[in-house]
Amino acid sequence: MPKAAAYAVAHELAGRPDRARGYFEQARAQVEAGLGEVEAADATARRAIELAENLGDHVAAPFPRLDAVLRVFVRTGNFDAALSELDTYLSEPGMWSIDGLLPDPRLDPLREDPRFQALVAEHRRR
Repeated sequence: MPKAAAYAVAHELAGRPDRARGYFEQARAQVEAGLGEVEAADATARRAIELAENLGDHVAAPFPRLDAVLRVFVRTGNFDAALSELDTYLSEPGMWSIDGLLPDPRLDPLREDPRFQALVAEHRRR
């Protein structure tokens, strides 16, 4: 079960249906990506990002973006979206830096892409 689904249920039980919906969307996108439903997974991941942004919670909003990169866009081969959303994530305050993300094997499909290498160079700590 995707962790996002557990968060969704917790928010639902706490009476926060708007937050629950965003996490349900994240979980759906992960399942769709795993089933090879590329277009549906990408669209659902974008919807989850949009829902988080619309809630106006600047602390929680970055998580669906990074989740979409690592669990959906890279997995579905949508490298343009993955790189764009990763750049946006790294350009704003967030929990992870590029240095912290680099060991993650889910980024392996991007490593040889010159756009990823430029993104790493741009966001790396100096």
